[in-house]
Amino acid sequence: MKLFNLVFIGPPGGGKGTEIQLLQQEQYIKISTGDLLRNEVAKKTPLGLSIQKDMDSGKLITDSIVTKLLDQELKQSKSGLIFDGYPRNIAQAKKLSSLLLKNKLKLDAVIHLDTPDSLIIKRIIGRYVCVKCGATYNKNGVQPKKEGVCDVCSGTEFKVRSDDKLEVVEKRLKEYHEVADELLEYYRKKGLVRDVSGEAGDQLITHNQVLNVFKELAKPKIKRTTKKVSKKSSKKVKKVSKKVKKISKKVSKKVKKVSKKVSKKKVKRTTKK
Repeated sequence: MKLFNLVFIGPPGGGKGTEIQLLQQEQYIKISTGDLLRNEVAKKTPLGLSIQKDMDSGKLITDSIVTKLLDQELKQSKSGLIFDGYPRNIAQAKKLSSLLLKNKLKLDAVIHLDTPDSLIIKRIIGRYVCVKCGATYNKNGVQPKKEGVCDVCSGTEFKVRSDDKLEVVEKRLKEYHEVADELLEYYRKKGLVRDVSGEAGDQLITHNQVLNVFKELAKPKIKRTTKKVSKKSSKKVKKVSKKVKKISKKVSKKVKKVSKKVSKKKVKRTTKK
């Protein structure tokens, strides 16, 4: 199966996390800037210690640090990447494109999980996550195949997020739309957005829509170079036809001159007789 590099954009509680989990079971690798930061801190590298210091003091992690971590990750990556939570703005989207290009990769599509806010609020009420890997489940939706055991990492500890309250969710949805709408418009202009409806509230339906997007992406594309070649060839044909016309005009003129001379000679002969 061909793997693609994807950016996932979807509202909190819109089914994005669950869909990414399903794709992780199909050899896709999730790249989350939060995970990259935590991993670097856990390694206790000089950069990790600096990140820890900034986190402890409440400072925002700069884009330059995030870019450095992403670059490190992409150097050892192949296709089948899912970018979750990044980019968050157009500047970061442009930076991601340049990093992918630098590492001989490309972004194949932006999967937009379009889910109504009302459905999201209902989902979030019953949400819980795996303590070990962060995999998301829901009392009113998708739950682990084996009760009490995470499908992704086999962890057995789960927790409910403290910020899963109505006021908090409504605020987060408002913030999401402020960021996502601009980002989606940017990617739509590039022809990369693929809309996937989450309105049914059924993760299998959502997953099938995503798989259909993959089928579309896997179809061979007509190369634009063929158009360019045809344009070049048509130009050459035009040039040749112009030359032929010029030559034919010259020939016709010469023929007329010769025919005139011949007719004059004939006239002279007849007068002599």
